[in-house]
Amino acid sequence: MIYEYFVYQTIRMTKRSEDLITYFLELSRLFRKGFYSKQEGVNFFQMYSLSLIDEAEHITMKELAQGLNITSSSATALVDRLVRDNAVERVSDPKNRRLVCLKLTRKGKAYLVRGIAQKKRILHDMVSSLTLSEREELKRLMYKAWTAYRPH
Repeated sequence: MIYEYFVYQTIRMTKRSEDLITYFLELSRLFRKGFYSKQEGVNFFQMYSLSLIDEAEHITMKELAQGLNITSSSATALVDRLVRDNAVERVSDPKNRRLVCLKLTRKGKAYLVRGIAQKKRILHDMVSSLTLSEREELKRLMYKAWTAYRPH
């Protein structure tokens, strides 16, 4: 009897975890879909690349590939598209002329500003149906999950 109760509770907890994971993944998918459909010229992955380039003073292709967790050849193809779109330029590193670094252009910075605003609008739309106390609880829980998961 105790074993059966334990199995029942475990199944119930597993189902709740699966539901939570499903909701999280679906919200993530909806966020990316909303971003793709509303952001002109740059998709979600390209926007993430622009933000990494913007955050670094001098970022190389290898560092960008590592930051995106993709191969160098994939990063090169991604940057080639951004260069063709005049969002990024390749520049020589002032400390080591053999190194090529990436830099945002005015157009790339404009994409980034619009993308950040779009991301905020989508997130606002996602939580607008929640009460203030529900938003605070969601924030608390997300922070707790984030601190437990993030690398230390």
